[in-house]
Amino acid sequence: MKRVKTSIFYAAVFVICFCSCNNSVDDNDTIGTPQKENLKNAITSFGFDLFKKVSDADENILFSPVSIHTALSMTMDGTDNNTLQQMKNVLALEGMNVADIDASYKEYINGLSSDKNLTAANAIFSDPTRINVFEDFFKSVNGNFKAEKQELNFSDPNSVNTINKWAEDNTNGKIKKVLEFIEDYEVMFIINAIHFKADWSIGFLPDLTSKKDFYGLDGKVSQVDMMKADESRSYFQNEDYAAVDLPFSDSKYSMTFIMPLETTVNDFISKFNTEDLVLWHSDLISNKLAPGRLQLNLPKFSIGTKQKLNDVLIDLGMSDAFNESEADLTKMGSSPFGKLFVSRVLHDAFIHVDEKGVEGAAVTTVGIGVTSLPPTITFNKPFFFVLRENNSNMPVFIGVLNKV
Repeated sequence: MKRVKTSIFYAAVFVICFCSCNNSVDDNDTIGTPQKENLKNAITSFGFDLFKKVSDADENILFSPVSIHTALSMTMDGTDNNTLQQMKNVLALEGMNVADIDASYKEYINGLSSDKNLTAANAIFSDPTRINVFEDFFKSVNGNFKAEKQELNFSDPNSVNTINKWAEDNTNGKIKKVLEFIEDYEVMFIINAIHFKADWSIGFLPDLTSKKDFYGLDGKVSQVDMMKADESRSYFQNEDYAAVDLPFSDSKYSMTFIMPLETTVNDFISKFNTEDLVLWHSDLISNKLAPGRLQLNLPKFSIGTKQKLNDVLIDLGMSDAFNESEADLTKMGSSPFGKLFVSRVLHDAFIHVDEKGVEGAAVTTVGIGVTSLPPTITFNKPFFFVLRENNSNMPVFIGVLNKV
């Protein structure tokens, strides 16, 4: 039997837009230099906190905690006083000073240079007639986040095309447009883009894929291309939910699919506070998933989302940055038009799962001593998924398939 690789493409772009308008506590935390794992723990906590806030949506959900956290951390380099403290709290970075956070990001981003699957890029686009970006701020985000700087004339419609082209180039063409327009009062954009691509360690044979029913959250039954495999997989199932963990080939990443059996995804997630949700996910990965022969039915699917996260971030506690009167971005730059604040936070994400390549390899599917059919898990109703780094369990992407 041929083993087939499934190519997975993920891309995410996170855009923060800064404005000026005409309208202090210092960063004195002195806890010692955090290691890279402390940063990953913070991204994990932030990611699941954000997931709880958005999991009640009726539509499909997809976002990258890594992308959002990175862009907000770059922004944090330009904040002070209460704005800074609020951002630390939301990003689960309490007790760390900005220098330590930057050092941890520098170590993490430098490590991505040897990553076979995940790439990241950061940029600052500004209009020098609208804002003077302070040199110390740019040196920090350039030195620690490898952010490039481009100066544009925002009054020129081609500026939107330039920014969109940068996003397209840094997501392997998967996200082509992050901005429709630039407002007259917008002076700068901080952008993070990530792209993930990998093959399953054990894929799915295309000739076994067939049309099956998927029961959407809205009650509609849709036809979906359902991939099928009968092999050894890491899985867990009880009366509440079923979970399957699929590792990627030659990769430090895996993807876990979790399907609540008696409730909706939102009702399932709402049972946990953020800390318990993180612990539940870690316990599932470390203690509950176990290898065994499994008949797995998993749909092929694509999700593309475009979100404005202002309200979600304000609800999490990051309100001052969006407030024209309260925002303190005084370490970022100055504008002849007035005070800086965050105008909009945009997040684009994309995922595509299908069969792409074929490996010429022989495998056997005969289980010696098996006298009955193995368990079957069919993902034919709304489920959520977490693509994570294996060593730290840090979520790179989190999503929900509510409908097809």
